[in-house]
Amino acid sequence: MDVGALPRERGHRRACAGGPTGGGAPPRPGHRSSAPALAARERAKHAAWEAVLAEGLRERGVAAGEARLLGRIAVACYDEALTRWLAQDGPQRTLGAELDAAFAELGALAT
Repeated sequence: MDVGALPRERGHRRACAGGPTGGGAPPRPGHRSSAPALAARERAKHAAWEAVLAEGLRERGVAAGEARLLGRIAVACYDEALTRWLAQDGPQRTLGAELDAAFAELGALAT
């Protein structure tokens, strides 16, 4: 499957900021989960996001294995975007811009 063909659903940035349902507050700049309990919670949220994304792709006709892989890739791109966003010195780029850049880099690597 062409990575560039991944659907860009409405509200994808909102959903990424607060979880699969879009609820919750976006992460605070400079804050990452370092405590074991918080890191475990973050991993659980990532697994939930991966499952929601994979289910949505399966509903659109993507094979189960590919959908699972693409869900994981999408969450990895989000995590990379969040890491870059938190590392900025001041508000240079939005989290959404960092996410767009991560997907663009992935697309370039896939060609």
